[in-house]
Amino acid sequence: MAEEWMAALDGSLTSLSAGIRLKPPKDQTSLARTVAQYFLLLWIRLAVDLGRKFELRPGAFDLGLYEGQNVWKLNDDFDFSALSSLTLSGAAPRYHALKAEFFTQQGTTHLRLLFALEEMRMGGEVIPMHYLVYEKPISEFDPSEAFARAKAGLEKWFEAHLAGDHRILWDYCQEHYEKLGF
Repeated sequence: MAEEWMAALDGSLTSLSAGIRLKPPKDQTSLARTVAQYFLLLWIRLAVDLGRKFELRPGAFDLGLYEGQNVWKLNDDFDFSALSSLTLSGAAPRYHALKAEFFTQQGTTHLRLLFALEEMRMGGEVIPMHYLVYEKPISEFDPSEAFARAKAGLEKWFEAHLAGDHRILWDYCQEHYEKLGF
């Protein structure tokens, strides 16, 4: 069963990238829309189509509009210019998330994709370790390249979720992505 789900996820990730306008956006608002569409479509595939427990922040019903019969589109009334981060998270058996974060460094706005993996809990709060998937200034950010770098990690994440073994994703991230501080 896991192999069938993984094959379905692989097909979905390939079609997600094909279904999104992958011409590199040069401004923060259009890049935020592109990345939000990717996160929304990924959430639809994992949470809606496959029935797994994943949470999207901002919420799926904030980012997208459900038109019926499993048809979604981006919510044009959402203020993508104010979007500073996106998070797709799952908590089985430990907290794991794919995050997109806009940040400014030396006067230049960047966007990075990263995995946040639960390192420990303190006082009931999750303390994650971050693994960098892709980071560029928004003028150089290539969604095709970013999503391609995330694909194998997403497959390992889903495999870990199905197996109930967080070490699958943890080991993959340690071997393939740059570890950032807490």
